[in-house]
Amino acid sequence: MIERHFLGWDAPIAAKVRDFLLPGAPSGTVDLSKDLIIVPTRHAARRLREVLALHTTAHGAALVPPHVDTPTSFFRPEGDPSNLNIATPIEVWALWADVLLKTDLSLHGGLFPTGVPTPDFHWAVRTGQMIQQVRDELADGGLSLGDVIGNFGEILEERDRWEDLAALERIYLDRVGAMGKEDPVVFMIRRARAPVLPAGIRRIILAAVPDPAPLAIRAIAVLAERVPVITLIHAPPSLSDAFDEWGRPIPERWQEIPIEIPDPRANILLAGSPASQSQKVLNLIAAESTRFGPADIAIGVPPDGSVTPFLIADLESHGLPPFDPAGKPFREHPLYRLLKAYQAFIGEGSYPTLSGLLRHPDVLHALGGVGVPAALLLAELDEFQNRFLPAAIEDFRVHLENAPAEDFPNLRQAIHWAQQVGESFQNEPLIPAVRSFLQDIYRGRTLQRGNPSDEAFISAAGVLDAILREAEAAMVALGFSKHEALDLLLERAGTQRHYMEHRGTRVDLEGWLELPWNDAPFLIVTGMNEGLVPHSRTGDPFLPDSLRTAIGLPGDRTRLAVDTFLMRGLIESRRADGRAVFIAGKTSAQGDPLKPSRLLFRCPENELADRARRLFGDPEEKRDNHAASISFRLKPVPPPDLPPAQLSPRRLSVTAFKDYLDCPFRFYLKHILGMEELADRKTELDAMEFGTLIHYALQRMAQTREIQSSHDEHRIARFLHAQAEAWVRERFGESVPLTVQVQIDAARSRLSAAARLQASLAAEGWQIVRSEMRIRGRLRGMDINGRIDRVDLHPPTGKVRLLDYKTTDRPTPPEDTHLRPGSSEAPLYARVHLNGKEKRWADLQLPLYRLLLPKETPFLSDVEIGYFNLPKAIGDTGVSIWEGFTQTLLDSARKCAEGVIEDIQNRRFWPPSADAPFDAFAPLFPADAMECIDGEAFLQSLERPPRSGPRDKGAPIS
Repeated sequence: MIERHFLGWDAPIAAKVRDFLLPGAPSGTVDLSKDLIIVPTRHAARRLREVLALHTTAHGAALVPPHVDTPTSFFRPEGDPSNLNIATPIEVWALWADVLLKTDLSLHGGLFPTGVPTPDFHWAVRTGQMIQQVRDELADGGLSLGDVIGNFGEILEERDRWEDLAALERIYLDRVGAMGKEDPVVFMIRRARAPVLPAGIRRIILAAVPDPAPLAIRAIAVLAERVPVITLIHAPPSLSDAFDEWGRPIPERWQEIPIEIPDPRANILLAGSPASQSQKVLNLIAAESTRFGPADIAIGVPPDGSVTPFLIADLESHGLPPFDPAGKPFREHPLYRLLKAYQAFIGEGSYPTLSGLLRHPDVLHALGGVGVPAALLLAELDEFQNRFLPAAIEDFRVHLENAPAEDFPNLRQAIHWAQQVGESFQNEPLIPAVRSFLQDIYRGRTLQRGNPSDEAFISAAGVLDAILREAEAAMVALGFSKHEALDLLLERAGTQRHYMEHRGTRVDLEGWLELPWNDAPFLIVTGMNEGLVPHSRTGDPFLPDSLRTAIGLPGDRTRLAVDTFLMRGLIESRRADGRAVFIAGKTSAQGDPLKPSRLLFRCPENELADRARRLFGDPEEKRDNHAASISFRLKPVPPPDLPPAQLSPRRLSVTAFKDYLDCPFRFYLKHILGMEELADRKTELDAMEFGTLIHYALQRMAQTREIQSSHDEHRIARFLHAQAEAWVRERFGESVPLTVQVQIDAARSRLSAAARLQASLAAEGWQIVRSEMRIRGRLRGMDINGRIDRVDLHPPTGKVRLLDYKTTDRPTPPEDTHLRPGSSEAPLYARVHLNGKEKRWADLQLPLYRLLLPKETPFLSDVEIGYFNLPKAIGDTGVSIWEGFTQTLLDSARKCAEGVIEDIQNRRFWPPSADAPFDAFAPLFPADAMECIDGEAFLQSLERPPRSGPRDKGAPIS
């Protein structure tokens, strides 16, 4: 017997169901243990238990609670002790992978029309998951893949695909049976025909479940022949014709029912991005703070999780720690990332995987416990990697054996530990090896209840332990390799979520099905966008909406009716003394445009135009660009072991002037303190090393007269290629990293272009008279040194060229590199007028070459300066001469160099430049460098005051 009962919707569902179960004031002992109450979600079950317990306690009564569960309770294998041989999810995935790998898939062209390019285990697992997902969805309707062909074959547009799916399903089911197991889908469908009630149940209450699966309805219908079934509907009796006997909204009726949102201009909002949606939530909470406290607030989040992380961060920062009943993906927990790092290292043993494992915080903590300090280990790892570019762990062994014993002491211990991890995996069964690895890492960790990170660890560890237990029995029977089994285990782990206990939180973040069970009077729903609300399944390759509807599964019309009903209930339950606000996003976090939900347009005709203008317009929101918050300022004072003389260098390279002109403070960090960045994942030659490789080959060419004077570009190219390869062999030996080999190919391409250019220059009569020519000189008591890449002489005209090789990706004329647009912040000595425009010196390299050129033959002739450009686009290879370089510019460059020297001698390294063109120190400055540095302390640390007046650009000096 099935009885419908309409609760009305003038209050939230939990209160309405409570009043139905406990009419009047409860007293004594209230026994609800004979009731099985079915609710939509686990969180709804928790809320119902809470309101029942609070209500009876408030009246001094005792409660024997009811059984509260979700519709899936009828199909859980663990609910039936006689069905312990149900295949576990890992076994299901493994069996599907086995079937797909062992079946001749060329016989299933309907499912794989283009064939399967070399299927591997990972592909098989993913494809098996996809097929199993289709089976799970069909199971909601009590169908198998074979049933679709047998019962609906005549309506299928791609019958051959479904025949292939059904054929593979039969093979799979045979494999399940051969293991002595029962497939969980088969079990669910069988169980629905003969559902089992918990002992002592005398009544089933379907409590406001608007979309139970057809299979659940089938099971409850069977049970309705044995016990009464009551369907509670969160709606007034006047809408009785809008629901079927199971409380499901009838799509045709809900197409007509409007959604009346009070004060729509205030309660329908448009926000720009997920972050902006979160900000609007905060603004609403602040605006209503005198009316609603934290306990009065309910926040709805979309199913795609787009807004949730922003809400969590914003609410926590405002003292409103939220609770997310949806839990957190296990794949986002450090435990999962540790196992992925373990899997990658075990599977590859490459440098990136070794580095990823050693750099995991939990591994660093564990190694620190055995005397390997994290900071020293990371420094040694960086140094080793930058020096040797190791490709695999074997390279560490080779280079460490050849290095002095005192080098890399901490790295040696870490490598020994990593080798033991690999040996354990090879020598032990998979699950014991994984458990041993985890025990080794977490042996010294102490956990405390109440600590959020420890609570999350306990929750995540419980999930992992369950998966390891599930996998342990399956791995032996299925005969996969350990690497395959580990892949399968992590695939399974990556689909799980772990849940925190609900304590110490102020606001819940709930999904669409959970919100109606929240009795908070102030409701804010985010993510009101099409595709999310109502949820839409576009592009399903197997179960498009038309087919779902035809075979009896809920389709888009059903979901639209359910979401319309739920939204109306959310509004009506707060119409009297609450507020419901709905926020739609304009764009996704990636900037993709979003459409507002169609539910927001279920309004009277006279409101539609205005609402459309608002929701399709631009968000009315203030864009605050707050500066980053700096919790402490850096004090880059000279370290105690820095020689005092180093604060006042006596020599400079010609290239160092550019660094000072870019930024005096960054010059200090680089040239005075000697700071430099080490790339922690360097796998190829950096730009400087690549340039060194090119320079070396060209230098050798310049030193070999018969080559540099040759007109045969092919001969020159062969020579240059050979020299480049010799440089690489000298650096790396015979084991050259693949990435460097790729760079060698790029170098060959550029050197071939250089050969063409060199042959052309030689044919024009140009001769290389000097290569890597060292130059020295003194300016204002400072030794200046440099090295000119090549000096070319043209005997017919007597012209001389001072050329610098440039291997940057794009060629830049020398005047553009050295001179930038003028700036009022530039020192007076750096300013120069050129063709009526004010410029400023940004680099002095080529002019200093000209200034420091020895006064000797052949350098008494007409001297040009420029670049020998070897860019990535080899068509742009060529000599770029600074055509407009005059004596006036040379004099200005000298004045600028002298000004830089004077500033350095007087330790003028402050303030930093605001527009440094390339900032290698950017990670040190999350905001403006002036805000990140304690400038006063820095200036005091420089000790000796300037020898002359303040810096001529007027910067404050204290």
